[in-house]
Amino acid sequence: MNTTLRDKWGLPTVTFDCEFKENEKAMSKDMQADAIEILETAGFTDISGWDDPKNDPGLCIH
Repeated sequence: MNTTLRDKWGLPTVTFDCEFKENEKAMSKDMQADAIEILETAGFTDISGWDDPKNDPGLCIH
């Protein structure tokens, strides 16, 4: 609870601080490599990975 920042009714707000750390960045690279391997094993060709360094947490959940 953030007792310093209050909403229009004077109630404390909830402040979220979220960012990708080194572990999440490493997991993303690993998932990309695994996906490429799966597609190549399935017979696909000319596969390239894609990564958006500006990708914020929560934008690619589903």
